[in-house]
Amino acid sequence: MIRRCITWMKKHPVPSLFFLILLYLVIGATAPFCHYKPISRETNAAVSAAGFCQEGTSGDRAMILETNQSAWDERMRLMNLAREQIILSTFDFRDGESPRDLMAVMLHKADQGVRVKILVDGFSGLVRMEPSKLFRALSSHPNIEIKIYNKMNPLLPWKTQGRMHDKYVIVDDYGYILGGRNTFDYFIGSYPTDSRSHDREVLVYNTGHGTDEGRDSSLYQVEDYFEKVWNLDVTVLFHDDERTAAKASVRNAAAMLRERYKVLAMNYPELLDDGEDSAGCSALPGQPGCPALPLDSSINDDGYPAGPDRPGNADKTAGTDKTAGTDKTAGTDKADAAPPSLLLTANQSRALDYYQTSTVPTGKITLVSNPTGIYAKEPVVFHTMSVLMKNAKESVLIHTPYAIFNDYMYETMKEITDRTPVTMMINSVENGDNFFASSDYPFHRDAFLDTGMEILEYDGGLSYHGKSLVIDHELCAVGSYNFDLRSTYMDTELMLVIQSPELAALLEEYMASYQEDCRRLLPDGTYEIPEHLIIADVPVYKRIAWKAVGFVMQPFRFLI
Repeated sequence: MIRRCITWMKKHPVPSLFFLILLYLVIGATAPFCHYKPISRETNAAVSAAGFCQEGTSGDRAMILETNQSAWDERMRLMNLAREQIILSTFDFRDGESPRDLMAVMLHKADQGVRVKILVDGFSGLVRMEPSKLFRALSSHPNIEIKIYNKMNPLLPWKTQGRMHDKYVIVDDYGYILGGRNTFDYFIGSYPTDSRSHDREVLVYNTGHGTDEGRDSSLYQVEDYFEKVWNLDVTVLFHDDERTAAKASVRNAAAMLRERYKVLAMNYPELLDDGEDSAGCSALPGQPGCPALPLDSSINDDGYPAGPDRPGNADKTAGTDKTAGTDKTAGTDKADAAPPSLLLTANQSRALDYYQTSTVPTGKITLVSNPTGIYAKEPVVFHTMSVLMKNAKESVLIHTPYAIFNDYMYETMKEITDRTPVTMMINSVENGDNFFASSDYPFHRDAFLDTGMEILEYDGGLSYHGKSLVIDHELCAVGSYNFDLRSTYMDTELMLVIQSPELAALLEEYMASYQEDCRRLLPDGTYEIPEHLIIADVPVYKRIAWKAVGFVMQPFRFLI
C-alpha cells in the first residue's frame, strides 16, 4: 500500500504537494487541541463558591448595557473622562462608523496627553487592521500603542487556533465596560449596517476613584489581567513607528479622525467635551470627517424593559468648564492631589453624577479568566461557573449564543440539574449567525435534553450574542464566554461575577424579554412554539449544508 502511494505521488507531483500542504495545515492546526485538558488539583482547590460573596456593599456600582446604542453612548461618556489612560481590548476591531467614532475620541485624548493602549487578537489584526490606514494613524501617535495577540502566521499552523476573545474598556480609575461586544458596527451603535446582533455588557463605576479606597475596586483585577496579556511574548506591537505618521495616507487618516471628533463633540455635548475650533468642520454628514448622522436610535432599543442604561432627557448644554484645573501630571501622589472633582470639566462632573445615580450597588465582584497561553487550556471559566451553579439553591439561568458540549460538560450540567432547575437559552439553528454551531447542534440535541436542562431556542430575528448567567437572583455573570468547546478549552475568555440582587433583577428582566421569543424544546424532541413566533424559513440547500458540515466536523468539534 505504501509503495503504491509513493508511486502515485511521483506520477502526480502537483496534487501530491497540495495534499501534503493541506495535511500539514490541518494536523498542525488541530493536533494541539484534540486532547481536552482536565481541571488541575490546584484549580479545583482554589475555586470555592463562598469566595464570590461578601457582607455588605463594595465601592463598585454597576449597570447593564443592554442595547447597541447604550454601548456607544457609554464608551463615549467613559472615554471622555480619561485624563491618564484608556485601555481597549477586543477580539475583533474593524473599520466602520462606530469604530471611527471610538478612534476619533482615542486620538483626541492622545493629543491631550492621555496614554492609550489597544490590544487586539491576531486574526483581526491581520484581516481587519492591516489593510486600514486608520489603525496606523493611531499606532504612529507617540501616546498610543497597539499590540496584537498571537499574530497570524499560516506557516506555523499550530499557533493559529489559540485566540484572544476578551472584550473590555478601562478608563483611568473611574470604571470599565466588560462583556461580549466586539468593536464594530454589528455590535456598537445604531449606524445603518448590513447585519446586527443583540449583545450585553456591564459597566462598573469605581465610586472611590482618586482615593486610596478606590484601590479595592474590581477595576484593578481587570487592569492586572490586561497587563498580564499585554506583556506576553506572543503579544507584539502593531506598526509602532512614529515615522509612519509622516506618510500622506496616514496623515490624511489622522486628520479625518480629528475632524470627526469635532463633529461628534458638537452633536453630542452631553457625552463629549468640545474640541478646539469645533465649528471649523465644513464636511457634510456622511462624508470623511463627519459621522453618517443622524443615528438611528430605534435599532435594538425597543422591546426592552427600562433599565439604568436608558438615560432620560440628558442636559444638552454644550461647552465645558475650561477653567477647572489642569491635567494630572504623571507620578502625582493622589493623596496630595486636589479632589478629583476640581480637575474635571463641567461635562465630566455630570458624567460622574450620571454614573452615581444610574448604577446599582454591588457586593463582591470577581473576574474569572481562562489561562492566557495560545495552546490547549484548562477549562477554568467553565469549571468556575459550574462550581457556582452547583451551589445554587433556587434556580440557574444561562444565556449563551451557542452550546457545544463534550462528555465532561454534559455530566457536569446533569449533576447541577439534579440539584437545581436550570434554564439555558441559545440561538435556534435558524436564528444563529454561526454556521458551524448551527451545524453541530442538531446532532446533539438529545444529549442536551438528557442533562435535564430546560432548553429555549431564540427566534427573535436578530442573532443573539450575549453571554450571561444568573444564580439564585443574587449572583450574576456577564462576559465573553460561550458555553462551547472553543471558549472552554482554546480561547482566552472572561466572565465578571457580580454579587448584587439589584443588578441580577435587572439582568433577569432583560433576559426574560428575549425568552418571550423562544420555542421550548420538549422531552420528546418536539417544540412548544408561542403563537406570535415566526420561525425563519431556511432554504433546503442550507439545511443540507448544515447536515453535511455537521457530519464532517464531528471529529473536529473542539474547534467550534
